[in-house]
Amino acid sequence: MDLCKFRIDLADVQDLVSEPVELCILNKTLNELEFLSKKAKHGKYAKLSLLLITANKIKILDVVGDVDKNLLALAGNFLIATNDGKLRQKLKQKGMKTIYLRARKHLAIG
Repeated sequence: MDLCKFRIDLADVQDLVSEPVELCILNKTLNELEFLSKKAKHGKYAKLSLLLITANKIKILDVVGDVDKNLLALAGNFLIATNDGKLRQKLKQKGMKTIYLRARKHLAIG
């Protein structure tokens, strides 16, 4: 949702990574976006996010259980994009880098 809210282009992800990128989203995250799309506070950005996911044919990964635990497990094979500070810290402790929104203006990796 932050990409939509702060008008960040998905192509910026490719600019950060030197190899080809396939964007993926967890089914549980997609479900959360669908739920938020019906809410007044975040609905606009959630709806835009859903459109972006569909338009860019972003792959949906089916997982069961806690989202953060799944992301931590997937981190060895995927570069995780998140602004969740606690999750970023856990990934950093595992020696993993993340893509995150820096200063609400651009994406960074670290």
